[in-house]
Amino acid sequence: MDLDIVTLPVGGDNYTYCCIAGNEAAIVDAAEAQPVVALLEKRRLSLRLILSTHHHGDHTGGNARLKKMTSCNVIGGDRRISGIDRIVNDHERVVDGPFSFECIAVPGHTRGCFVFYFGEQAALFTGDTLFYAGCGRLFEGTAGELHHSLKKISLLPPTMHLYCGHEYTLENLKFARSVEPDNAAIVERAVAAGLQLQKQNFSGPSTLAQELATNPFLRTGETTIRRNLGLPDATDGVVFGELRRRKDHF
Repeated sequence: MDLDIVTLPVGGDNYTYCCIAGNEAAIVDAAEAQPVVALLEKRRLSLRLILSTHHHGDHTGGNARLKKMTSCNVIGGDRRISGIDRIVNDHERVVDGPFSFECIAVPGHTRGCFVFYFGEQAALFTGDTLFYAGCGRLFEGTAGELHHSLKKISLLPPTMHLYCGHEYTLENLKFARSVEPDNAAIVERAVAAGLQLQKQNFSGPSTLAQELATNPFLRTGETTIRRNLGLPDATDGVVFGELRRRKDHF
């Protein structure tokens, strides 16, 4: 079945996504309830599922109210998620009504981070694990864990569309250019993202191919990045950790 994905900018820079199949909806990261309720009422949709990428309140703040208003179930990989009904495992496939997706464990930002992969629709919801041209901070996991998690994502089809949890794109691209200044794709992407953000509050979705070409956290093997970090012969994991450290203070 075709999946209509509606982006809901919420709060200061969060994104909530509504996946619509027929008259049913699945919400990814219900940061707030009211924007979701308004969309459900406008489109006359029945809320079936909430998919929570991790337990942080800016991604789960609407769970309790939405559960109270509907008969939806909350799915995720961490018992700390507000209102959680079903704990999933790495690479577990969920089929619920018209929705079919794979749950992929991606620890690093938190211990219980998951991304949700709708393979038939070539859509991946990455929460705070992978941002456009960036990645999440390390709150609970290690740089090694997050690096491994991003490697898992990088093996998915390059044409896949990515939907991330926050609008940090332009700042991320500034950092990307600082460590890889000769990458023309980064400059081109910054111009395009700036124009898109002027028209709407969403710079995405991107594709995995675009991330592989411009996201330094997926480009740890690049000679220019390594040279600019002073780590020409380091392992990819060490390069990743230094990138994350520098981005924290950028």
